[in-house]
Amino acid sequence: MRHVSTCLRNGGASVPSLTVPPRQQRKTYAVSEKIEPGSDRPDWTGNTVISKAVNLAIETPLIFNLLKLGARQQMKATAENSDIAWSSCVKALESDLSRLQRLFEEVEDKEVGYPDYFTKPFHGYDEGNMNWLAAFEAEPATYSMAMRVWKDEVGLQPVVAQDRLRDTAFDMVKGYMEECDCRDIERILDIGCSVGVSTTYVARSWPKASVVGMDLSPYMLSVALLRKQQGGALFGLQHEKENVTYVHGNAEHTKFDSESFDAVSCQFLLHELPPEPTRVIAKECMRILRPGGTCFFLDNNPKSAVIQNLPAPLFTLMKSTEPHSDEYYSFDTEACLRQAGFEHVRTLESDPRHRLILATKKK
Repeated sequence: MRHVSTCLRNGGASVPSLTVPPRQQRKTYAVSEKIEPGSDRPDWTGNTVISKAVNLAIETPLIFNLLKLGARQQMKATAENSDIAWSSCVKALESDLSRLQRLFEEVEDKEVGYPDYFTKPFHGYDEGNMNWLAAFEAEPATYSMAMRVWKDEVGLQPVVAQDRLRDTAFDMVKGYMEECDCRDIERILDIGCSVGVSTTYVARSWPKASVVGMDLSPYMLSVALLRKQQGGALFGLQHEKENVTYVHGNAEHTKFDSESFDAVSCQFLLHELPPEPTRVIAKECMRILRPGGTCFFLDNNPKSAVIQNLPAPLFTLMKSTEPHSDEYYSFDTEACLRQAGFEHVRTLESDPRHRLILATKKK
């Protein structure tokens, strides 16, 4: 057993000594385990009658405001019911606001521009990711997301769910890289890194690599930098100080030199984008990758039976906080990557709700 620090339900700051079981045995996936053909996307997206009815409701300001509030309350309730002390974690970060503001000033690149899609309301916040509350709630929301994947598993702890979600996907990346004879990873970029949970797992999986986390929100990056200084994060996720750096930037135009990375990671970002930025990001990944480099995208799986069969109240709440759901669930990401010049493009089911799309740059 190992002892970690977390935000417990008794309020206020972090309290040490929560006992967490060691990483459990995970299901291993062969690289050839592609998603089986089925319905391409949920009925509640696209031009279906259900989708149009939901969209009409969301476009009504009064209903939208109620849905937005309900979505955040539902996420918070899910977290609290899973022993993720949402409110306590937010309060702990609020108590460090002056320190976070200094980190904000250090990390913000004032030359970075913000595209229109990024400044629109999403995730239940009027300013999207450009506010402190979104940054303070991102960590517990991330753990809540992992718990939803195995919501019926009795006794599952948040750290175990998050480990399983990330490590299973990364094991699949490593298997793919070996099969496709990809170059070894010495430097990797994690785009859309948010508060650094994804980046920390990348650093843990490739401990000898130099890892760069990039996000468009300086608020999110400030929390990531705070966690790096603290040496840990929610539920004791140990932050690798030596091999991780954070950069404020736009994944469409990273400003990095061409052929300067061996791999690019993108986790839970594409579903927040319209199609055109996704196309631009694919081309940018191709530019900054070295020959034989790998890019991988972990995100919601349109063919997931769990997602396709969500109850009406849940998918309505989801669409109210994810304005590009219709576009994401109908967009052909594999074709987009091929058009950008990638080869060995394939999609694997990483867990019951998510998919992993992998591609390589020709040697």
